Amino acid sequence: MTFLIDALATARLARLLTRDSLTRPTRDAISRAVDDGKVGSWAEELSRCQWCVSIWAAVAVLLVRRAPRARAVLTVLACSEFAGLRSEVHSEPHGATFDRDELGLLIDAVKTARWDAQRGGYARLYGKLSRG
Repeated sequence: MTFLIDALATARLARLLTRDSLTRPTRDAISRAVDDGKVGSWAEELSRCQWCVSIWAAVAVLLVRRAPRARAVLTVLACSEFAGLRSEVHSEPHGATFDRDELGLLIDAVKTARWDAQRGGYARLYGKLSRG
């Protein structure tokens, strides 16, 4: 369950930083800074690439996981991502960006992670990452 919450929280945090209108002013400011030559073009790419940001979001999630009182933040992010995925799956076909086949793949990945955790492989890896 910890893996699922962390994965969903990572996805939501990455989407929040790269796609949400809430953070658009920051992304636009980065674009202006690139245009003015104040920062390299890599900064703009990083600010808009969900895949690129996800690695840093995962690091942030693991750091938050270490602070017991901050763990609620991960649950909120995970619930938000789940609600977003559910909304996309149940949206009209022309608006859907996440289809039922992809949801099936996600569910299979979670089942595989659970199976690996029961065997101890993931639990050992996650334990090493969590303890540093």
